[in-house]
Amino acid sequence: MRKYLIAFSPFIIFTLFFTAITYFYYQRIGSFGCFDDCFNYMGGYFLLKGKVIYSEFFYNHQPLMAYLSYFIQKISSPSSIYQLILYHRLFIYLFSFLMGIILIFRFKWNALAFLLVFESTKFYLFGDRFLAEGFIIYPFVYLFGITWLKIGKKNLKTYDYILSGIFAWFVIFMREPFIPVGVLLYLLIIFNKNEIKPKVLSFFIFGILTAGTLFLFPIQDYILNLFTFNQKGTGSEISSHGGVLANIITAFLYPVYVFITGEKSIFRYVLIVTSIMFLDVLLNLFKRKEFKQILLIVLVLGLSNIRFTTPGTMYFQAFHMLIWYGLFIFAIFLCISEWIRKDKKFWIVMLPVFLIIIYSLLSKDSFLKKTDKMLEFNNSYANEYAYGTGIKLLSKSTDTLFLEGTHDLIYWVADLNTSYKYGWYTSIMPYIDKYSVERTAMFIKNSPDFYYDACKLFKQNNLKPTAKEINRQYLRLLINSKPSCLLIKKDKIKTISNERWNSVKPLGFSLK
Repeated sequence: MRKYLIAFSPFIIFTLFFTAITYFYYQRIGSFGCFDDCFNYMGGYFLLKGKVIYSEFFYNHQPLMAYLSYFIQKISSPSSIYQLILYHRLFIYLFSFLMGIILIFRFKWNALAFLLVFESTKFYLFGDRFLAEGFIIYPFVYLFGITWLKIGKKNLKTYDYILSGIFAWFVIFMREPFIPVGVLLYLLIIFNKNEIKPKVLSFFIFGILTAGTLFLFPIQDYILNLFTFNQKGTGSEISSHGGVLANIITAFLYPVYVFITGEKSIFRYVLIVTSIMFLDVLLNLFKRKEFKQILLIVLVLGLSNIRFTTPGTMYFQAFHMLIWYGLFIFAIFLCISEWIRKDKKFWIVMLPVFLIIIYSLLSKDSFLKKTDKMLEFNNSYANEYAYGTGIKLLSKSTDTLFLEGTHDLIYWVADLNTSYKYGWYTSIMPYIDKYSVERTAMFIKNSPDFYYDACKLFKQNNLKPTAKEINRQYLRLLINSKPSCLLIKKDKIKTISNERWNSVKPLGFSLK
């Protein structure tokens, strides 16, 4: 009986802990409003409308997040913004829990220790949101752990190779910046002369999944959206860190970098404590001359940290660090497990872990602080709800809509066809001639019935057509007696009944 209790205790501890922590994540479901997760929701929305990803609507990420959102929306049929966000969050909660169980099944207490720390702190990196990074960290941890076992000459199971093929495909087609580290880990797992059959099976599964994914969309448009157009943004990001060489050095020496500079935040203090632990266990590996393990850790962490932020940065830009942070934490516990085999003073190395968890959960800046969930949610998504609902109430199903490069969730709420050739005009599209020229042509040939300019015409910002030209075709509505960001075609206004105008008064919209 005692044997079974010990064997199942990691699963029980994780289940209880995850249930509790997820309750608090749910309470913060409305925090920060729309971010890149809304970009993923809209990818799923356009797929539901029968649009082809990359060619019929712009999408400069790997495709699986859009398809995940498509399936969630297809199955759940959300009827409000709240349901849309909730169903996607519930999906990532479920995914995180199931992957946590798989990790504990394979790596036992190492995985449990990682999960306790990671789940306690991932909120500060947007790890609870519907972002690719929040999904792929768990498969990455599995791949890293299997690679660690292989380097340590431990026997792998057949299911390790099968799951490695599936997980490698998953991380590669979820988020493009992490393709190099995903490929590296998979190659390290499958390439040697031993255990040929499970490796062939693994590679066959990986190949079938990859071919099937690439079959879903036109390859030329995929390359254009994902690689060609993203180069500009990647180049400016590297420049902001002082150039390529400085970027590489900082990425690989980040555990030292956290002591030199950073923001004063709860996450910075977590990084300092974990970096002390990391440098300590790395020194221990060096003393034992385990150079292969050191090389693996340094290489994987460096490659997963190519989009690092200033230490202690939280939320909006910090989500780029989620993969590095998760692998960083797991690497510490893999090293500690080797240490414990020779030094049984387990409490000495685990004490900092408990301190991190307690501090991250009970600090005055913790996400556990009490909030009004619905008030926070309504405030965060008020703009998308008001404009989307206003457009929906004033429009007919045959009307068209165009949004000026922001607040894309208005499309989802209004549920109108777009008059723009490439679905939406978002992200880096205004800086690409192919898309900006088509936007100008749209206003000449097929101007939308409803136009949300995000109030950019007030500032001009070199928009074409200009505010003067727009005023010839459109009338700007008022919201709460002030100019709104919504314009309607003048000939369209004539067809809107008084009943429809009365329906949008509670939202604050009016003609004058």
